[in-house]
Formats: sequence, C-alpha cells, structure tokens
Amino acid sequence: MDIDFETKEATGFEYRRSWLDFRKRKLVIEDSGIKIDTGHPYFRNEKFIPADQIKGFRYGIKWVRGIYFYVALDFHLYFLLHDKQVIPFTFRCYYGVGKERGHWFYNSLINAVWNRLFVSRVKEMLQQLNDGSEIEISKVRMNSRGVVIIQSGFISDEKVLIPWEEVGTADYATYFVIYSKKDKARINCSYRYMDDWNTMVLNGVLRTLLEYSNPSANDVTK
Repeated sequence: MDIDFETKEATGFEYRRSWLDFRKRKLVIEDSGIKIDTGHPYFRNEKFIPADQIKGFRYGIKWVRGIYFYVALDFHLYFLLHDKQVIPFTFRCYYGVGKERGHWFYNSLINAVWNRLFVSRVKEMLQQLNDGSEIEISKVRMNSRGVVIIQSGFISDEKVLIPWEEVGTADYATYFVIYSKKDKARINCSYRYMDDWNTMVLNGVLRTLLEYSNPSANDVTK
C-alpha cells in the first residue's frame, strides 16, 4: 500500500485488497473523477467515474472477529452514484500486520477524496445558502431559519427545526451529532461516517455555518 504519485490534478494509490489478492491495483483520485479497479484477483476491470456522477461517499473501519479474538481489520470506502449504484473500495490487514501503514494509507485516501472531490461541493452549498436558498445533506435541511433534523418517534419520524442560535454539534471518531443546546437530551440526531452518506460533508458545511451567528445575514463563502 502506497501513494503511487501525486500531482496538482490527481493522487494515485497502489494497493492489494488482502494477502489473497495476487496483483497490485491502482486507484486514482482526480479533480475530474476517480479511476478504480473493481476486478477479481486475476482480472482487471478498470473504470473511470466522472466527478459529476458521484453523489456521495461514506467510509469506516471494522474489526473482523474470529472464534476467540479479532483476526483482521477491514478498511471501507463507498461511492454513491446518481443512478443509485454503489462503488465499493475495500482492503484488509490480518493479525495487526501492517496496521499502522494501513491506517496511514487509508487516511491519505480519505483526505484525497475529500480535498479533490468534495471540498468544492461544500463551497457550492455555502454559496447557495448565502444566496438565500435551502440546502439538504443526508436528510438534514438548512436555511436562514436554522437546521431541520428528522427524529425517530414511537409511531413516526418527526421533523424538528433547531434555530441557528440553538444548534450544537459534537464530532466523534465514528459519528457526528447535531443537537439543540436548549434540550440536548431530547432533540438530537447522530450520523455515522460508515453508514450514512455524506456525513463528512454535513460536518464540513454545518461547522462552517456555525462560525457565523446568523448565516442568512453573513457571507459564509469568504
């Protein structure tokens, strides 16, 4: 696992999925899209996916448990396309061998995806809100009034508006939380980086907005 190359326009990664993968694969993250090999261990299946076809991403790490103890560490990254197709990227470290390098490689990969494909989208969303439009990320709506989250109820889900002055957030290793400062125990919702699409985008947009006491009256794109 290594960074194969890095230029102003792209970052290339070289890796094997696991010990059972008999060939090196390449993943290239470009400003214009991604080049990924989704083939079997013996056969290549390289494809290019334009950035405008990528709707979202999610990522996370899972331990794989054997009969008595954990035997491997799985690193996951998924891309969601506008046609609802999901493109997976995974690799595995066994018995802690190469774990530190695996984490380094994985963090470098997530940073490349974020910086090359999604930072520009965060800026676009901030501009939309600054222009008076409403934006939506992971079923969370944001407008000049505040943030609308969906809470699970006993009978049905409920939409709750949290005014900007009452919005609070908390960020943890595996999930992100939005809550009301006035009633944190009752009004809150969590979003997992592994399971919920674009949680990192939601985090980036919302935390930028919270630097301004009134997003509707400030230019959040500066």
